[in-house]
Amino acid sequence: VVAFYTQFGLTGGKGSTFDDMTKYLKVNNAAAQLGLGPFDNGTREDLIKANPDIIIIPSVAYTSDGTTPATAEQLYSDPALQGVKAIANRRVFLVDSSQVMSYSQFMTRAMVSMAQNIYSK
Repeated sequence: VVAFYTQFGLTGGKGSTFDDMTKYLKVNNAAAQLGLGPFDNGTREDLIKANPDIIIIPSVAYTSDGTTPATAEQLYSDPALQGVKAIANRRVFLVDSSQVMSYSQFMTRAMVSMAQNIYSK
């Protein structure tokens, strides 16, 4: 189970581009499993409920309001997340946001990066 987590929360639900990517990568999408749609943002509690094996976070925030991106260190140090498999096993991976969050040919690079992280031991 793979989760896509941004500064806005768990995202990339059913019908999203991230959902399509997970299908090609032969993994389950945490947000879709919880019933989130392509534009929904789940909460930290949703992330705990999904209990993903892997969490993917984008490298930078695409916002003009000064919101900072989620970081692996923030997730690792959050006491509420210590029971989440991805946190316990240190399986939070950064993917270039310009690749994973844009609709272009560069999305294939994001998929390669995710595959390398997902299938590495």
